[in-house]
Amino acid sequence: MQLGSTIIVAFVIAWVIQYAMTYFQMRRYNQRLNEMKKMGPTAVGMSGSVYKRRAYGILVFDDQERIIHAEQFSGWTVFASLKPVKELEGLTLTQVKDESMELPLSKKIRSAFINAVDQVEQARTKAAEAATPAQIDGPLDENSSGVNLEN
Repeated sequence: MQLGSTIIVAFVIAWVIQYAMTYFQMRRYNQRLNEMKKMGPTAVGMSGSVYKRRAYGILVFDDQERIIHAEQFSGWTVFASLKPVKELEGLTLTQVKDESMELPLSKKIRSAFINAVDQVEQARTKAAEAATPAQIDGPLDENSSGVNLEN
């Protein structure tokens, strides 16, 4: 019985240590992300899954869609941190998505950066849709939403 209690206590202590280290890793990541947001518009992409190692790609770009700064985040341990990716600096967002262009990145990291570009495109599409006023082509029926302007 003593051995079983010791094993359970050891697992609980290991879990608490792992949780604390993950917390500090998340703080470092968020602090660095906030620093990067001060440089310009920022996009974050992810690839991988719960069962496979995840990789994150962070892009900072300017008004001409040129990448000012890029960093990657991947690793197996809580000691992983953001690392600069100098190869992407100066490229445009469309060049990152161009599969024919060879970049010295792993497939997973490149997928994370492509996902970041997709996030930018989705945000721009959503903003454009919100900016266009709704047009009423004909009378509204009772199932449609909006205001009926007919008398």
